[in-house]
Amino acid sequence: MATPHHQTFDRLVNDQTGFVGRVAYTFYKNDKLAWIRGFHDKHGRAPSDEELALYFHIGIDQARLDAYLAEAERTLNEFIDLTASEEIRRGIEAYQQSDVVKRCENILNGSKKTTWQAVKESLLSSVLSSFIITGLSVLLYLGSVAVFDDFRGLIHRLTAPNPAGSSTQPSSPP
Repeated sequence: MATPHHQTFDRLVNDQTGFVGRVAYTFYKNDKLAWIRGFHDKHGRAPSDEELALYFHIGIDQARLDAYLAEAERTLNEFIDLTASEEIRRGIEAYQQSDVVKRCENILNGSKKTTWQAVKESLLSSVLSSFIITGLSVLLYLGSVAVFDDFRGLIHRLTAPNPAGSSTQPSSPP
């Protein structure tokens, strides 16, 4: 038959409580050891088995067990939060110190332009595109007008498909 000590363990550690129950049992054991030390300091001797059983085995009610479980859960959650935040902080620091971040920062720092540089580049590209569009428009206009027949003939020859039997080289005079 199980002793009351084992009943306390079984009540704290089961399938529902799992690891939290084991931590709660550790809190129970710490309280028990503190009580034994206090008893020894007060009476100058260790408590007997009957005194231990009376205080710790019979005197443990469900409310006290629930308090141990709640304290264990709170402690584990704090530990997980602390560990997770520490891992996240280390991960962020490692990322910030990584070679990829430094390369990206170098690229971004090297490509920064002043406002006037950007205005000059934009103005130059606008003027260049205007000249190109104007030049193409003039060429198309001149090609479509009868003023330059030779130019229109040249465009017609360049865009006309070659007959299959004709060669692309001009024929030599006989």
